[in-house]
Amino acid sequence: MRRQAKIPVQKAKRPAVWKLLEEHARRQGVKPLLDPRSLEGGFPADEDIDAFLEVIYRNRR
Repeated sequence: MRRQAKIPVQKAKRPAVWKLLEEHARRQGVKPLLDPRSLEGGFPADEDIDAFLEVIYRNRR
């Protein structure tokens, strides 16, 4: 079996803004999203999604 050459991996430096964002999130008690399914059902059932999207697209022009 051939040996794989080990390539040294250098940890990327994160921009300073990340430290500020992490601190802001910590102060607000924001936690990581563990289950994306928790975002389901975010749009009210009695609203027309097509009308909503039409307004958004119209305002972007």
